[in-house]
Amino acid sequence: MRVFASARHRHAGFTVLESAVALGVGAVALLAIGQVLTSATGSTDYLVTESAARAEMQNALGQMQEELQASAPSLVNVTSDSEENSVVTFQTAGPWMGTTTWGAADSSGFWKEDWSARYRVVSSSLIRESIDGNGTIVGAPVVLVRDVDESSTGAEGFTVEQNGSIHTIHLGVRKTFSDGKDHEDSLSTAVHVKNNATP
Repeated sequence: MRVFASARHRHAGFTVLESAVALGVGAVALLAIGQVLTSATGSTDYLVTESAARAEMQNALGQMQEELQASAPSLVNVTSDSEENSVVTFQTAGPWMGTTTWGAADSSGFWKEDWSARYRVVSSSLIRESIDGNGTIVGAPVVLVRDVDESSTGAEGFTVEQNGSIHTIHLGVRKTFSDGKDHEDSLSTAVHVKNNATP
């Protein structure tokens, strides 16, 4: 009887060696799963950031394009800042009341006569400012795009080139991830400023 009891008891669990091997295999499997999840999370972070940057650029260019199309070539003033980014100041046509009036929307979107809109890069962000008839910036600037590329590689982050009534806008961004990798993207569009009315 003792022999059977001892044999039955020996098969009731794992030996120390079997337990150690099982723990080792489990630990390796968990590490492999952790690496896959970390890699997938990092890839998702890249994709989300790249997608958000592209959407931000598209929205900014769309807004600027819409405003420029309501302007006149003689009212669009393009200069450059110290970083060779463009500074664009212009007025748009207001509501028609028997005559054309010129101005711009304030930061709340309300159009004001004799005001101007200005797009420029400040601290690596493309912003839109509202300027009253006295040349004073009114309200907080609206940040349209962050991480505008101001690198010293000669690539300009925000440029507007005038050729008659055609204005070509270029916008480039450079985002640096926490692992040190860079993401660069750029968009360009051409705007026909067709309103030739004289202010």
